[in-house]
Amino acid sequence: MIYEQRPPEAFDNALEAVERAGEIIKRVRGMVERGKAATRPEDIKSLLQQTVKLLAGAAAEAGVSCSLKGKSIQVSIDAVQIQQVALNLMRNAIEAMAGQPKRFLSLSIQKAGNFAEICISDTGSGLPEDRRKELFAPYKSSKVEGLGVGLSISRTIIEAHGGMIWAEDNPEGGTVFRFTVPLTLADPPSLQWRSS
Repeated sequence: MIYEQRPPEAFDNALEAVERAGEIIKRVRGMVERGKAATRPEDIKSLLQQTVKLLAGAAAEAGVSCSLKGKSIQVSIDAVQIQQVALNLMRNAIEAMAGQPKRFLSLSIQKAGNFAEICISDTGSGLPEDRRKELFAPYKSSKVEGLGVGLSISRTIIEAHGGMIWAEDNPEGGTVFRFTVPLTLADPPSLQWRSS
């Protein structure tokens, strides 16, 4: 029997992915028990840049071009959980563009009141009308091998952060997913006491 020799970095990458999955499950379980995410200040642009790098190989293999626009914005999030939301939405977008002549994945960040709004758009086949009503319902999937929990967990994570997640048609064809997370608000100014 012949065994294929794999480079050590492939094992390291696989181990890292397993550890990341375990950490995500642990954090989501803890968040559900508390009903709220444990957050800290993070740069959302930096987090999305890391996420794009994580999916660079899958995107290249699928012939998908990616872009990220927007300035650095400080947000108050659990970085592992929000990265999982972005990864899930981006993977779905890459899969939705299979076989399409134009394959472009676009991410953008902007401020919206006290929130940062993250937009992930694709040029895929779009969402069928009957799928929209149960888009975030658990155990509903349009994928043959899908479990139908990715979007449901994503909604749970975003709502635990006090944000919202929704989908709409991309005017250029395809789908746009948007979600919001709270900005890191500056500390209020300290009170100045005057002695009389």
